[in-house]
Amino acid sequence: MRPSRIKKIITSVAVLIVTFVAVPAQAYVAARAGSLSQVRQVSRATSRRTSRRVVRRRMYAMPPAHTTVVRAGTTYYVSGGVYYVQQMEAGKVVYVEVTVNN
Repeated sequence: MRPSRIKKIITSVAVLIVTFVAVPAQAYVAARAGSLSQVRQVSRATSRRTSRRVVRRRMYAMPPAHTTVVRAGTTYYVSGGVYYVQQMEAGKVVYVEVTVNN
């Protein structure tokens, strides 16, 4: 093999490596998917998946005006219309917000 051919191959491999490292993941998906609409579909699916992740509020003490409700054997603590369940975290009692279907 001629040295000029080897140099071209090495240059091509280096460009590919730099391209995959420097290009954002969405652009890589566009190159693999073949069309911009497919990239948008992937982007929407990712945003839907991440928007479902909900951060639950935690309280370390319930206010004095809270009420207690028992449904299906589970005790819920209600404060301001928000339902909480009691849990243990690191040896401490914590009240974690939950969604209750009425």
